[in-house]
Amino acid sequence: MPSVQQQQSINKLLTILEKFQAKAPGRTDDIKHLKQFFSSPEFFGLAKIKQSLLKYDDKCLRPVNQNASDIFHKVNDQLTAQSSPIIDELFKILNDPHVENMLSAHDMIAAKEYSPARAPPVVVDNTSPGSSMKNIEVAKGDEPLGATIKVDEKNSSIIVGRVIRGSIVDSSGLVKVGDELHEINGRCVDGLTLDEVADMVGSLRGNVKIKLYPSSNPNPEKVEIHLKANFSYDYRDDKEMPCSDLRMSFLKGDILRIFSKDDDWWQASKIGRNNNASPVGLIPGEDLQKRRKVKEITIAGNGKANKKNKRNKKKKDNVRVFEANQDPGQSIDDIITYEEVKLIAPIRDVLRPLVVVGPPKVGRNELKRVLIAVDPALFCTAIPHTTRPKEPSEVDGKDYYFVERRVMETQVRRNKFVEYGEFNGHLYGVSIDSIKKEAASGRVCIVDLRGESLKAARIPEIKPFVAYIKPPPIEKLRDTRATDKSKVDANTQVFTEADFREMLEIGQEYETLYGHMFDVVIVNDKLQDAVSMLQEAVNNMINRPQWVPASWVSS
Repeated sequence: MPSVQQQQSINKLLTILEKFQAKAPGRTDDIKHLKQFFSSPEFFGLAKIKQSLLKYDDKCLRPVNQNASDIFHKVNDQLTAQSSPIIDELFKILNDPHVENMLSAHDMIAAKEYSPARAPPVVVDNTSPGSSMKNIEVAKGDEPLGATIKVDEKNSSIIVGRVIRGSIVDSSGLVKVGDELHEINGRCVDGLTLDEVADMVGSLRGNVKIKLYPSSNPNPEKVEIHLKANFSYDYRDDKEMPCSDLRMSFLKGDILRIFSKDDDWWQASKIGRNNNASPVGLIPGEDLQKRRKVKEITIAGNGKANKKNKRNKKKKDNVRVFEANQDPGQSIDDIITYEEVKLIAPIRDVLRPLVVVGPPKVGRNELKRVLIAVDPALFCTAIPHTTRPKEPSEVDGKDYYFVERRVMETQVRRNKFVEYGEFNGHLYGVSIDSIKKEAASGRVCIVDLRGESLKAARIPEIKPFVAYIKPPPIEKLRDTRATDKSKVDANTQVFTEADFREMLEIGQEYETLYGHMFDVVIVNDKLQDAVSMLQEAVNNMINRPQWVPASWVSS
């Protein structure tokens, strides 16, 4: 409740409103709204906050830091690499727009950025008829103009390098890429360096007069596509960022709306969870990011390749070898920095298959069995093919599709299988048609694959939803997996330290090589938690719009 003095002030204000209402009968609704607000608990709460803050009037309060938003992004980056009910709840809270806005407001107050919002700059065309030079005038405040400059390689003049999508100069249509800068507020820029001109433009306020020689080149083609980022980017770590006013960070998996792909730096905005877009900024283009990725390749990669070859040899010694189609290995052209995506509405009649992928012994089969047991009306599995003879108790088309070896080998060559292999002289495999048949039944078909088979499965024909089953840290593996055979029954799987190390090592390789194909990451720490998270992910897949590769959507 407000203090007596505050209540008296509010009563006086309400009395004044009553008198004003008598003199302005046409404003009845407005006055009624004000009276309700000044009588509301929210207003009393604000008055109480003000009263509490008055005791700090003579004290100097200093913020603990001025970068709460940066800390938020670091925490957010760590949370995306893990998953549990508590972490997911925290991630959801932190990514609420109200929390993001609160942290942004904190940083502005901490930095003492109290300036009121200014009207956007106005661009006026003062070009004389028949003149060969454009003469424009901009009413500029603290905000950037929305264009960058660079040195023309042909004649060393200063030209417009890019016009930022949605900026005031972009909307005016008076400035375009390639225009040569001649004069700013009466000062000729010929002979000045790029940095000198940039500092001059950045320091100007009020009415700015600019003269430019128009470019004869056509305007760059405008694009508007959406890309899924396959890497995290922090502008603070990038010394090559060409314009600090247009800096933008993003996380792996973020959806970016691209407005231009003219050079090494693309114009983009980040799409939030509610499809709200951030201001336009600059991000590394695909070629630039690939060149940077190449520099990270070291001789250490050969060591990883050797270990992988040893593991493959070990599996061959065990006779059973599963192979994936269409994945001959990764070259530099396979480095996926961005993937074009489109937003599709939920498809209820034919549900997308759920592909679970992860390192050996991480628990993929167990998760699949539990999901089907808990909800057999929703979940099923694809019936595999085999070339072995049918047992008397087995039913063709229910237990397996029994086919001749010659037939299955032909289908394998035609890439009709997402994964296949040989065991005890017989072929086994999961076909695309088998997955499509189960999906057409109105259920979610669960397909358990190795990472090497993802490329064969991630095709428009089946449009899978890929869940990566990630092993927890080695300490959690020791706590949650049996390691002593004498303390468990004969049906319980027992793990060794070598199993744990191999699981984590292969898991890291999967994230590096195939991470751009994952739709969700589930840490299999506790089985029931992992099942719950998978159920929630599937529910979202069924009921909410999803970003999928653009190649899956017919134009």
